[in-house]
Amino acid sequence: MELIGELLRKSRISKKLDLRKVSSTLNISKNILEDIENNHFPDYIDKVFLIGHIRTYARYLNLDDDKIAATFKIQISYNRDTSIKEV
Repeated sequence: MELIGELLRKSRISKKLDLRKVSSTLNISKNILEDIENNHFPDYIDKVFLIGHIRTYARYLNLDDDKIAATFKIQISYNRDTSIKEV
């Protein structure tokens, strides 16, 4: 399964769009878009906001934002640290 960031990056590149222009048009920080494209989802950004940014970005690229958001939710559910830490 292709990760969300890879899918978005490939779509952007295939459309020959510059990330700075996308950032400016969508009013989303370039750093956040880079994090999304690199499948790096920092804890300081609430997942609800990330999903909103991902949906907006997907729509901008003419992708199915519902499918992308659902796939993202599955993707992050597998990335949770479920290990028990020793006290």
